Amino acid sequence: MSPSSSEERSDDPSKYDGDFGVPQICFCGKQLELVERLIGDQKKTFLKCPMSGQDDNYHVDKGWDLAVHEQCFCIDKRFGEHRELIQNAFKFGGDSNRLQINQIRAEIEDLKDRLDKKDAEIARFMDALGKK
Repeated sequence: MSPSSSEERSDDPSKYDGDFGVPQICFCGKQLELVERLIGDQKKTFLKCPMSGQDDNYHVDKGWDLAVHEQCFCIDKRFGEHRELIQNAFKFGGDSNRLQINQIRAEIEDLKDRLDKKDAEIARFMDALGKK
């Protein structure tokens, strides 16, 4: 990732919201850089806006591991929401399907009864016609 002084802020919110992945663009529209800093005796990687620390606190400057952790948290949250939606769809859809199947079975039984009555009525008419 390299900064570009001519880049302007994009209207694509996925570049600013942690829900849409590890950010690549700062809120100001500048490309984020991966920079290493020595913290204690360890090197840490940060996502940093080239404008960070110059004029206000609205520029991205956070640990890369934190950005990845935020993304994993968002993915896990969405996975849970989708799992719940799928389970509810099967749960409620299953009840709905069972209800529809039971209604269809009742209609079939009613039609069978009506057919049996019609068959009996036709048989009586045939007997009556045969006796004449």
